Amino acid sequence: MKSAFTLIEIIFVVTIISILAVVSIPKFMLGTNDADILKASKNLSTIISDVGMYYVANAKLADDIRTMTNVYLDDAGDKNSGYIVSAGKKCIKVIVKDENVLTRKPAHIKIEEGPSPDKNTKRCLDIMANKNVQNLRSLSFKYKIESLGRSTTHAIIEVESDVGEIALGYSAVE
Repeated sequence: MKSAFTLIEIIFVVTIISILAVVSIPKFMLGTNDADILKASKNLSTIISDVGMYYVANAKLADDIRTMTNVYLDDAGDKNSGYIVSAGKKCIKVIVKDENVLTRKPAHIKIEEGPSPDKNTKRCLDIMANKNVQNLRSLSFKYKIESLGRSTTHAIIEVESDVGEIALGYSAVE
């Protein structure tokens, strides 16, 4: 006597596998979305740390942001900036700016949203809503400039940087 599965048994097994797939695939996709958000957030923190350490160790910035960090940055059109990419979307733009000798603004990193239409995708909106990314984008720093008046008096003025800028080689004043 031959031993084989009946058509009813095969349909029953296929039905159970289909139900398990319908239940588990959305949970799996949600988990990968959360992992991508966390990865983008950690990459942003790592870039800030890497560039800061490079600046402190060398007392200057490199000509290309990519030589100061091991985190992959997609090309943003110049050597001083790059995009953090998640699921093929350019979600966060990181810009490194050297010290401005005229305004005495120190070297810093600026964090911006990625370009349109990428920045409006659900993935990028979720990344920008991440608490760590929001905290980093809310930072600013204070620096002092010397104001020359008409007379021989000089004044030292404290100036606040734009929001989303993090000074390199300095401790941030809050």
